[in-house]
Amino acid sequence: MLECRVVMKRLPEKWTIRPTKKHICSTCERICLSASDLRKHIRSHTGERPFVCKICDSKFARSSGFHAHLRTHTGEKPFKCERCGVCFAHKESLRSHTRWHTGEKPFACEMCNQTFYRKETLKLHLLSHSGERPWACDTCAATFKAAVSLKEHMRIHTGEKPYVCQTCNARFARARGLTAHIRNHTGERPFVCTVCNTAFSQLGHLRVHMRTHTGEKPFECETCKRKFASAEQRKRHMRTHSGEKPFACEICGFRCAIRQSLTIHLRTHTGEKPYVCTICDMGFAQSGQLKLHVRTHTGEKPFQCTMCSLKFSKKQVLTTHIRTHTGEKPHVCYICNARFTQSGRLSSHMRTHNG
Repeated sequence: MLECRVVMKRLPEKWTIRPTKKHICSTCERICLSASDLRKHIRSHTGERPFVCKICDSKFARSSGFHAHLRTHTGEKPFKCERCGVCFAHKESLRSHTRWHTGEKPFACEMCNQTFYRKETLKLHLLSHSGERPWACDTCAATFKAAVSLKEHMRIHTGEKPYVCQTCNARFARARGLTAHIRNHTGERPFVCTVCNTAFSQLGHLRVHMRTHTGEKPFECETCKRKFASAEQRKRHMRTHSGEKPFACEICGFRCAIRQSLTIHLRTHTGEKPYVCTICDMGFAQSGQLKLHVRTHTGEKPFQCTMCSLKFSKKQVLTTHIRTHTGEKPHVCYICNARFTQSGRLSSHMRTHNG
């Protein structure tokens, strides 16, 4: 019996598969490798999104994007960074994260030469030059640079929170909100400062923290020109000008400008003191109170006057002390214009007027 063999001959490496003329987009004349690729490309013109998420109704033009989106609901993160072990739901997210380690920023703006880790970030940056914000909210007229930002914004009006924590059933309007929340359960803090080794659960928090080392404060108050390290810090500061206090206590009606202040206030009703001194077991409602208390045991005085070298355990005490050198008296009586270095002394003075 004769043996028949088929010998496959390898093509030279310089040869490439070329698309036929059948796979050309009639709208923009883009050439695609296959009929399937052409069909997917045409959706960029028609806006067709045939893949629909049954959980949150998000729609996608490609199955790859659809399956990647599903991982935001399941929590699956199959792509792992070999350097730090952080896992991601999307391969592109891993690529962008890897550039954080290497420092590579391959996407550059031709107008100002600023560089970026991600192509999508560059696209959004280019809109800052043109001022274009093409996506508008029909309810409140807010405008956005990206469609996804508008979609997330609309959930403020609808109250929709499609992303659910499988551990405690907490719900979130954004996938990244759920991702950050899950780390409260796992204790994961994958983003580490290379200067002081402080770890964070979110990359954005690390970026803001890095500015404490660089001194960078890119966000400026339009009213008083004071600068801040983060947009959130500026937002909270702006409430000192507007008087806005959006967070209210349901028990006594107390209102405050910052959510964290409300959380701390509620402990005056519950008696909760979650921060406990490991030396004397004294409990505190705020982490800052515990930090100051521990210094009564250690004797630590980290705040030093640059004029006379005196040291203090509290930053505010140092600030007040420096005024003894500068003569600054920022607290002014609105009745007689008497000036004081401390707010407490002004309060005492005011009693001489009101009895």
